[in-house]
Formats: sequence, structure tokens, C-alpha cells
Amino acid sequence: TLPLPATRADREASGDPRPSIEERYVSREAYLSLAEEAARALVDEGYVLAEDVEEIVDRAGSRYDFLADADAGG
Repeated sequence: TLPLPATRADREASGDPRPSIEERYVSREAYLSLAEEAARALVDEGYVLAEDVEEIVDRAGSRYDFLADADAGG
């Protein structure tokens, strides 16, 4: 996994062409809302069980925290 840069400044400093986390998501909560929306769409399409949505969102939050922390040098 090649983490996204955390900020626009990080992106510009590294020359990474991908939008940073802060450019993509207003907040962690906004990111998790999108993750939940995507998981529920997969439930509607029959790819994911409804009882698994909470775990999917929890894991998305853990990944967000890990990657944000790793990019911040933690």
C-alpha cells in the first residue's frame, strides 16, 4: 500500500499527483460516512451481509487512523 499524502503541502512536497487525504475528505467522519454508504450499496446489491456493515466501517476507520498516523510520522 502506498498511502496518500495527508495534506496538500505533503503532496506537493513529494510530487505525488494523487489528491491528499485532506483534499479528498473533509474529516474522518466524512470518510466513514462514505465507507458506510458504499458498504450499504454492496448490501443492496447482494455482495455484503447487512450485519457486516458495522465491521466494515470499523475497519475503514482503523485503516484511516493507521494511514493518517503513518503519514504524520507516527
